[in-house]
Amino acid sequence: MPESDTRSYRTPIVIALIACFLVFLVTSDNVLLAWTTVLSKATVQRVDLAEVSIDRPSGLRVVDGTVFSGVALSRYPDGQLASEERFLDGRRHGVLRRWFPSGALAFDSHYRRGRRHGVTTSWWSNGQMRSRTVYVEDQPDGVVWYWYSTGQKFQRAQYDRGKPIGLQKGWRRNGKLFSNFEYRNGRVYGLRNSNLCVELENEQWFAQTDI
Repeated sequence: MPESDTRSYRTPIVIALIACFLVFLVTSDNVLLAWTTVLSKATVQRVDLAEVSIDRPSGLRVVDGTVFSGVALSRYPDGQLASEERFLDGRRHGVLRRWFPSGALAFDSHYRRGRRHGVTTSWWSNGQMRSRTVYVEDQPDGVVWYWYSTGQKFQRAQYDRGKPIGLQKGWRRNGKLFSNFEYRNGRVYGLRNSNLCVELENEQWFAQTDI
Protein backbone atom coordinates (compact mmCIF):
# COMPACT_ATOMS: atom_id res chain seq x y z
CA MET A 1 0.00 0.00 0.00
CA PRO A 2 1.41 3.43 -0.94
CA GLU A 3 2.51 5.67 1.95
CA SER A 4 -0.15 8.29 1.09
CA ASP A 5 -2.88 5.65 1.28
CA THR A 6 -1.54 4.46 4.63
CA ARG A 7 -1.68 7.96 6.05
CA SER A 8 -5.23 8.52 4.81
CA TYR A 9 -6.23 5.20 6.40
CA ARG A 10 -4.67 6.02 9.75
CA THR A 11 -5.99 9.59 10.04
CA PRO A 12 -9.64 8.66 10.88
CA ILE A 13 -8.40 6.17 13.48
CA VAL A 14 -6.19 8.76 15.14
CA ILE A 15 -9.04 11.28 15.17
CA ALA A 16 -11.38 8.68 16.66
CA LEU A 17 -8.88 7.83 19.39
CA ILE A 18 -8.38 11.49 20.26
CA ALA A 19 -12.15 12.01 20.37
CA CYS A 20 -12.59 9.02 22.71
CA PHE A 21 -9.87 10.36 24.98
CA LEU A 22 -11.50 13.79 25.13
CA VAL A 23 -14.87 12.23 25.93
CA PHE A 24 -13.24 10.27 28.75
CA LEU A 25 -11.73 13.43 30.17
CA VAL A 26 -14.99 15.31 30.02
CA THR A 27 -17.03 12.53 31.60
CA SER A 28 -14.51 11.40 34.20
CA ASP A 29 -15.84 12.04 37.69
CA ASN A 30 -12.34 12.68 38.99
CA VAL A 31 -11.60 15.26 36.31
CA LEU A 32 -14.95 16.94 36.81
CA LEU A 33 -14.40 17.02 40.54
CA ALA A 34 -10.94 18.51 40.07
CA TRP A 35 -12.21 21.20 37.72
CA THR A 36 -15.17 21.91 40.02
CA THR A 37 -12.77 22.34 42.92
CA VAL A 38 -10.55 24.72 40.95
CA LEU A 39 -13.46 26.79 39.69
CA SER A 40 -15.22 26.82 43.05
CA LYS A 41 -12.23 28.43 44.71
CA ALA A 42 -12.65 31.39 42.40
CA THR A 43 -16.44 31.64 42.18
CA VAL A 44 -18.00 30.07 45.27
CA GLN A 45 -19.86 32.33 47.66
CA ARG A 46 -18.36 32.37 51.16
CA VAL A 47 -20.29 33.69 54.12
CA ASP A 48 -20.16 33.65 57.89
CA LEU A 49 -22.23 30.80 59.32
CA ALA A 50 -24.17 33.32 61.41
CA GLU A 51 -25.59 34.74 58.17
CA VAL A 52 -27.19 31.42 57.25
CA SER A 53 -30.72 30.75 58.47
CA ILE A 54 -33.41 28.15 57.78
CA ASP A 55 -36.46 29.07 55.77
CA ARG A 56 -39.21 27.43 57.82
CA PRO A 57 -41.74 26.74 55.04
CA SER A 58 -39.19 24.99 52.81
CA GLY A 59 -36.55 23.94 55.36
CA LEU A 60 -33.81 25.26 53.07
CA ARG A 61 -30.78 27.34 54.12
CA VAL A 62 -31.01 30.93 53.01
CA VAL A 63 -28.85 34.05 53.17
CA ASP A 64 -30.65 37.39 53.04
CA GLY A 65 -33.81 35.59 51.95
CA THR A 66 -32.11 33.85 49.00
CA VAL A 67 -31.58 30.09 48.82
CA PHE A 68 -27.92 29.60 49.60
CA SER A 69 -25.25 27.79 47.58
CA GLY A 70 -21.70 28.13 48.80
CA VAL A 71 -19.50 27.74 51.86
CA ALA A 72 -20.43 28.87 55.37
CA LEU A 73 -17.54 29.37 57.80
CA SER A 74 -17.36 30.00 61.52
CA ARG A 75 -14.35 31.00 63.62
CA TYR A 76 -13.26 31.04 67.22
CA PRO A 77 -12.73 34.44 68.92
CA ASP A 78 -9.02 34.28 68.08
CA GLY A 79 -9.76 33.84 64.38
CA GLN A 80 -9.03 30.12 64.26
CA LEU A 81 -11.35 28.31 61.82
CA ALA A 82 -14.06 26.43 63.74
CA SER A 83 -16.22 24.97 60.98
CA GLU A 84 -16.74 24.71 57.24
CA GLU A 85 -20.12 23.74 55.83
CA ARG A 86 -20.97 23.50 52.13
CA PHE A 87 -24.43 23.95 50.65
CA LEU A 88 -26.05 23.59 47.25
CA ASP A 89 -29.51 24.98 46.55
CA GLY A 90 -30.15 25.33 50.27
CA ARG A 91 -29.13 21.81 51.29
CA ARG A 92 -25.90 20.41 52.64
CA HIS A 93 -23.78 19.18 49.75
CA GLY A 94 -20.10 18.36 50.05
CA VAL A 95 -17.97 18.42 53.16
CA LEU A 96 -18.85 19.44 56.68
CA ARG A 97 -15.80 19.88 58.91
CA ARG A 98 -15.27 21.12 62.46
CA TRP A 99 -12.03 21.88 64.27
CA PHE A 100 -11.01 22.13 67.90
CA PRO A 101 -9.69 25.50 69.12
CA SER A 102 -6.21 24.01 68.80
CA GLY A 103 -6.71 23.66 65.05
CA ALA A 104 -6.94 19.86 65.18
CA LEU A 105 -9.70 18.32 63.08
CA ALA A 106 -12.67 17.20 65.21
CA PHE A 107 -15.25 16.09 62.66
CA ASP A 108 -15.36 15.30 58.94
CA SER A 109 -18.49 14.30 57.07
CA HIS A 110 -19.82 14.34 53.53
CA TYR A 111 -23.27 15.11 52.15
CA ARG A 112 -25.06 14.65 48.88
CA ARG A 113 -28.15 16.77 48.26
CA GLY A 114 -28.93 17.09 51.95
CA ARG A 115 -28.20 13.50 52.92
CA ARG A 116 -25.11 12.25 54.65
CA HIS A 117 -23.35 10.00 52.18
CA GLY A 118 -19.89 8.48 52.54
CA VAL A 119 -17.51 8.25 55.47
CA THR A 120 -18.12 10.32 58.61
CA THR A 121 -15.23 10.46 61.06
CA SER A 122 -14.74 12.20 64.39
CA TRP A 123 -11.75 12.63 66.70
CA TRP A 124 -11.10 13.43 70.34
CA SER A 125 -9.22 16.63 71.16
CA ASN A 126 -6.05 14.60 71.80
CA GLY A 127 -6.08 13.36 68.20
CA GLN A 128 -7.41 9.88 68.93
CA MET A 129 -10.12 8.70 66.56
CA ARG A 130 -13.53 8.80 68.20
CA SER A 131 -15.91 7.28 65.64
CA ARG A 132 -16.10 6.10 62.05
CA THR A 133 -19.35 5.50 60.17
CA VAL A 134 -20.18 4.95 56.52
CA TYR A 135 -23.49 6.45 55.45
CA VAL A 136 -25.57 5.61 52.39
CA GLU A 137 -28.33 8.13 51.73
CA ASP A 138 -28.31 9.30 55.38
CA GLN A 139 -28.38 5.77 56.79
CA PRO A 140 -25.43 4.06 58.54
CA ASP A 141 -24.31 1.11 56.49
CA GLY A 142 -21.72 -1.50 57.44
CA VAL A 143 -19.58 -1.68 60.58
CA VAL A 144 -19.53 1.39 62.83
CA TRP A 145 -16.73 1.91 65.36
CA TYR A 146 -16.45 4.08 68.49
CA TRP A 147 -13.35 4.52 70.64
CA TYR A 148 -12.53 5.97 74.05
CA SER A 149 -10.27 9.02 74.17
CA THR A 150 -7.46 6.65 75.17
CA GLY A 151 -7.76 4.80 71.87
CA GLN A 152 -9.38 1.73 73.38
CA LYS A 153 -12.41 0.21 71.68
CA PHE A 154 -15.74 1.36 73.06
CA GLN A 155 -18.35 -0.01 70.68
CA ARG A 156 -18.73 -1.98 67.47
CA ALA A 157 -22.08 -1.83 65.71
CA GLN A 158 -23.26 -3.08 62.34
CA TYR A 159 -26.01 -1.80 60.06
CA ASP A 160 -27.65 -2.53 56.76
CA ARG A 161 -29.01 0.79 55.40
CA GLY A 162 -29.89 1.98 58.91
CA LYS A 163 -31.15 -1.36 60.21
CA PRO A 164 -29.01 -2.99 62.93
CA ILE A 165 -27.81 -6.43 61.92
CA GLY A 166 -25.24 -8.98 63.00
CA LEU A 167 -22.83 -8.74 65.88
CA GLN A 168 -22.85 -5.74 68.24
CA LYS A 169 -20.22 -5.33 70.96
CA GLY A 170 -19.30 -2.86 73.69
CA TRP A 171 -16.22 -2.67 75.92
CA ARG A 172 -15.52 -1.00 79.25
CA ARG A 173 -12.36 1.03 79.71
CA ASN A 174 -10.68 -1.99 81.24
CA GLY A 175 -11.24 -3.92 78.02
CA LYS A 176 -13.99 -6.18 79.36
CA LEU A 177 -17.17 -6.67 77.37
CA PHE A 178 -20.26 -5.00 78.76
CA SER A 179 -22.40 -5.80 75.72
CA ASN A 180 -22.19 -8.69 73.27
CA PHE A 181 -25.23 -9.61 71.22
CA GLU A 182 -26.39 -10.34 67.71
CA TYR A 183 -29.34 -9.28 65.59
CA ARG A 184 -30.57 -12.35 63.75
CA ASN A 185 -33.85 -12.56 61.82
CA GLY A 186 -35.18 -9.55 63.68
CA ARG A 187 -34.41 -10.98 67.13
CA VAL A 188 -31.64 -10.24 69.63
CA TYR A 189 -29.39 -12.99 70.98
CA GLY A 190 -26.78 -12.47 73.67
CA LEU A 191 -25.90 -9.95 76.40
CA ARG A 192 -27.42 -6.53 75.88
CA ASN A 193 -26.57 -3.92 78.51
CA SER A 194 -26.71 -0.17 77.89
CA ASN A 195 -26.08 0.96 81.49
CA LEU A 196 -22.75 2.59 80.80
CA CYS A 197 -21.71 6.21 81.12
CA VAL A 198 -19.01 7.57 78.80
CA GLU A 199 -17.98 11.12 78.05
CA LEU A 200 -19.70 12.23 74.88
CA GLU A 201 -19.18 15.98 74.91
CA ASN A 202 -20.17 17.68 71.65
CA GLU A 203 -21.96 14.52 70.59
CA GLN A 204 -24.58 16.72 68.93
CA TRP A 205 -22.11 17.22 66.10
CA PHE A 206 -22.86 13.80 64.74
CA ALA A 207 -26.28 13.14 66.20
CA GLN A 208 -27.84 16.17 64.53
CA THR A 209 -30.47 15.88 61.84
CA ASP A 210 -29.53 17.92 58.79
CA ILE A 211 -31.40 18.91 55.67
